[in-house]
Amino acid sequence: MRLLMCLAAAVAALPPGPPQEQKPQHPPYVVTVTAKTKFARWKETYAEFKDRVKKAMPLAQLIGREAVPNDNAGWERWRFEVSADSKLDIGLFPRVFGDMKVGKMELAIQGEAVVDMKTKIIMLTSFGEKVKVKLMNRPKKDVNDVPENQVAKILEEITGGKKHFSVSGEVFSHGGQLAIFLDTFNAVSPPAK
Repeated sequence: MRLLMCLAAAVAALPPGPPQEQKPQHPPYVVTVTAKTKFARWKETYAEFKDRVKKAMPLAQLIGREAVPNDNAGWERWRFEVSADSKLDIGLFPRVFGDMKVGKMELAIQGEAVVDMKTKIIMLTSFGEKVKVKLMNRPKKDVNDVPENQVAKILEEITGGKKHFSVSGEVFSHGGQLAIFLDTFNAVSPPAK
């Protein structure tokens, strides 16, 4: 007994080991999927659907759904929060919905923007460094449509010295590279190290 007490005191007197490095916590990114689910005959309950999401995308969490305003066709917007430690595979989202029609997918993400000065292409790498997207302007919807040049605005911010942004818009695969039609962007503080 006395030996155990001496041993415990000796261990307590030892200097602490090297501090363990904590991994920085980065904000998750949000994917919003517009799917034609309102009138679908669900083969499972909502809880079973959430379980299917968890199995297909373990680092994603279904955080809600809402009806698309002024829609009579049955479109709903499903919001998923995905861990910053996860790569973005937009091909998984249609699989989660099975035979229900999936429309556009939108992404809201924070990261560091870098400009290729030769091509003027802007790439945003998420703070978790798992997602890289090319920033693009929305294409014209018709002849009279003049989309706002968001890329020029963010380029102006970058040349002014800002590098970290929160961006959102429709995400899609563009020649094997993820791209986003830039709807909104805001400068943000860099992540704590």
